[in-house]
Amino acid sequence: MRLVKLNGKLMTSKETAHAILQEQLRIEGYFGHNLDALYDVLTAQKQDMEIMLFYKSDLETNLGRYAELLISTLKEAAVSNTHIAFKII
Repeated sequence: MRLVKLNGKLMTSKETAHAILQEQLRIEGYFGHNLDALYDVLTAQKQDMEIMLFYKSDLETNLGRYAELLISTLKEAAVSNTHIAFKII
């Protein structure tokens, strides 16, 4: 199982958040840098992956409502794809 650690302190904007997600999730090629594209990538994942989000409160401070939508997307992807586990630490 691959472990992906996401640091909410480093996600200071939507653009930065998606760049970090692309790097940490090892998304190659074009990535739409939006929540729909993130969901599509995660639900297509075929290898086991645990995604851990650290510093949720900092993420919420940095991104506001978008942080809630991002977390919701990660949770929904984990429900839809048994290869994905998502935890908030």
